[in-house]
Amino acid sequence: MNNLRTVFTSVFTAVLLCITVSGVHAQTVISKLVPETTSFSSDLVAPNGLAYHTNLRAHFILRASEINLPAGTNIRSIGFKFAGGTEIPTNGNIKFYLENSSNTVNAKSTTWATAISTMSSVYSGLFDLPTGVIDEATVSVNLQSGFVYTGGSLYIAYEYSGTSFASISARTNVN
Repeated sequence: MNNLRTVFTSVFTAVLLCITVSGVHAQTVISKLVPETTSFSSDLVAPNGLAYHTNLRAHFILRASEINLPAGTNIRSIGFKFAGGTEIPTNGNIKFYLENSSNTVNAKSTTWATAISTMSSVYSGLFDLPTGVIDEATVSVNLQSGFVYTGGSLYIAYEYSGTSFASISARTNVN
């Protein structure tokens, strides 16, 4: 478990999230990959559909330079960019948490309840993993209410509990 905790608490450059945003005074919707580049794929940093990854928790920080969005941007959805899917439909329940910060390194506690205690819960519900041989697929969820990004760093946390499982894992793009 300590190895997984080490992987998950230091994944700010490992998890590739897709954030959909809209301007405060505009109807324009922008999909943004954060961070914007990928180096490889992994089945260890996000929900992957395998029974041995039934429950996952992770928190990390994205710096303003990685996010590259203006202050006041309203984040409307969040998810993962996958590089491969499971062989059968798999899903689970996921919770996402966000928090604006001036920190430039992850200063959150390794105790889950403490780490998320100051974060806003922005989504709680079903999460379907991609299925089949895919080149790339983004799986995102719409936030129950938008989250206003203030222009600094952004803490992101997720908590996943699988309910159906595959024998071939989904792979997430990472950098």
